[in-house]
Amino acid sequence: MSNNFVTKSVKHSEFKDKVTSEEIIIGGPQYQHSAKAVKAKIHRLTSHLHSTPQPCLIFYHGGHGCAGSYADYSPIVDRYSVECQATVISVNYRLAPDHKVPSGMIDAFAAFRWVMEPENAKELDIDLNHVAIFGDDAGAWIAMAVS
Repeated sequence: MSNNFVTKSVKHSEFKDKVTSEEIIIGGPQYQHSAKAVKAKIHRLTSHLHSTPQPCLIFYHGGHGCAGSYADYSPIVDRYSVECQATVISVNYRLAPDHKVPSGMIDAFAAFRWVMEPENAKELDIDLNHVAIFGDDAGAWIAMAVS
């Protein structure tokens, strides 16, 4: 039996030059009670800087809820930005065991609400009619909770 599925090894350098990124602080208690303002990294296509508002993906990193950060996922998030032709907002959130569940989910929801504010969306140059959330590992559970 033949396997028609072929994987391609991709080096980060293939996407690094196509994406710019910056760190910002988003969320906080004004968007959800008991949330903390958290760091996020915005990944934008260099070819779409200051053009029309872009679709947006909000990404929650993996790490079993007790490890990881957006920095660990920067190479793959750059790829998501290029392949999806979208701005990707990679969100840090509080982790166990330093913070009890549901602290990370609360931070993630506040970050989502922050992104969805029209003034913030305009500043980020994103299209609020085209926003999706997703995550890896524990980040997928967080995306499910946020949705």
